[in-house]
Amino acid sequence: MDEYLISKARWSTEKEALLERAQLQAFADPVPLLDRLDHTLYQHYQTTNRLQREGTNPHLKIGRNGTFTIATSKQEAEQDDTALQPYFPEQQLGVLCETPP
Repeated sequence: MDEYLISKARWSTEKEALLERAQLQAFADPVPLLDRLDHTLYQHYQTTNRLQREGTNPHLKIGRNGTFTIATSKQEAEQDDTALQPYFPEQQLGVLCETPP
């Protein structure tokens, strides 16, 4: 997996150019994104807990001893393993990561 990553040395010297090339400048400072994700996660916990208290969460079962079980819907028997292929092409990505455009 490491061969798909940009080296620390290259990241430290070319961070701005790499972010621009990937059109990810909005993520240069991760704090605002992490704050939004933290808020969203908190809201989902609040909803889950409220539904559990109301007894209307069909996926969450609380046992007598305080343990819980989460029921999830069944997954398709065969998953599409090609969904991530564009992000991890065979051997070509390592070359792209180490060579400037």
